[in-house]
Amino acid sequence: MAYAVIDLETTGFSPARGDRIIELAVVLVDDDGRPEHEWTTLVNPQRDAGRAQVRGIRSEDLAGAPLIGEVAAHLVGLLSGRTLVAHNQEFDLRFLKSELASDGFVLPATFDALDTMLWAHRAFGVSRLGDVCAVLDIDYDPARPALGDARAKAAILAALIAREGGSDDWRTDAENAAFPLSADGSTTATGTARASTTVDGFVDTAERPLWERVSIPQGTLDAASAVYLDMLIRVLEDGLISTGEYSRLDAIAELTQLSPQRLVTLHASYLAAAYVEVLADGIVTADERRELVQIATILDLPVPEIPDVDEPAGDERAFTLAPGARVVFDGALSRPAEDWARLVTDAGLITGSVTKSCVVLVAANAASQTGKAKTARAHGIPIVTEAEFEPVFEAYLKQRA
Repeated sequence: MAYAVIDLETTGFSPARGDRIIELAVVLVDDDGRPEHEWTTLVNPQRDAGRAQVRGIRSEDLAGAPLIGEVAAHLVGLLSGRTLVAHNQEFDLRFLKSELASDGFVLPATFDALDTMLWAHRAFGVSRLGDVCAVLDIDYDPARPALGDARAKAAILAALIAREGGSDDWRTDAENAAFPLSADGSTTATGTARASTTVDGFVDTAERPLWERVSIPQGTLDAASAVYLDMLIRVLEDGLISTGEYSRLDAIAELTQLSPQRLVTLHASYLAAAYVEVLADGIVTADERRELVQIATILDLPVPEIPDVDEPAGDERAFTLAPGARVVFDGALSRPAEDWARLVTDAGLITGSVTKSCVVLVAANAASQTGKAKTARAHGIPIVTEAEFEPVFEAYLKQRA
């Protein structure tokens, strides 16, 4: 069966509380994961842009965009008969169901999309979009329009099809996610696309905002926890603290049906991981201090004491492995990077993009000039070959046995 990958931006987190879709993107791919067609549009929500302003979408940009009702039939026509795919489908589907229902296209309450976030967690040991893209060496920039994210998710889908597409579980999931509606009217529509603001060239992933760099060991996460943490990042990204943030967390927790005790554990784990990331390179910036305070405040936890450190760790940072350590892979290794990702996450380590808390970058060539290698060098992170990494990893596994 062919697939339809969707990505959307919204004014907030809850359609039940009046939030709306403001940007849509669809990438159609064949049953082998090869792209066939793509479409994108801004959508006029008939309200302010809300949190989407942090993604570069302003209310004035939406004024001339079509209403959801003007593109709904075209959207349904694109999705009809294909396996619907999303990354964290819990978020996307509740908006899609709400918006389409208002125009007479009612999806069954039990309908779910195939979720690349949960499948990547299962296949590669990572779930956050940026980390999955880093493992698979897929271009990813969180600042770009929805179509850029949809393309990245389509590339993740292709990797998952190659790895998992022959399994019974995959076939069952794909069949159950077949989009059940068809459009009765016109299936052509023009959209208002958002211009990309992506800057080509090297991006230091260790200098991205704190909430884009924090990961906790995947072995501690069930599906509901992974969904919750993904949406927590969206709450944090606007850089503001307001009473609305707390209601958003409540709405997310209600959606994922996590117990209060589980939420306390997740919040504490996330804040602890953020603290490690802040201190990892021996330099705490003003932005990092502010972001750590924001995280603690929104999670209703005490702000950790932040020492006055301003000395870079440099090349003397020890290359040692301990549970929760971040190890990143780069280049054409003898073992595919996604296989290494699964191995190290099963062993209680973390992988994904290079951040300040990364303890080592394993590269095909220690003199590599890739973006990952440049980021590692900029932050004093050791770069070693696969042959140098393997004995250290084997010794770590023996210690855990």
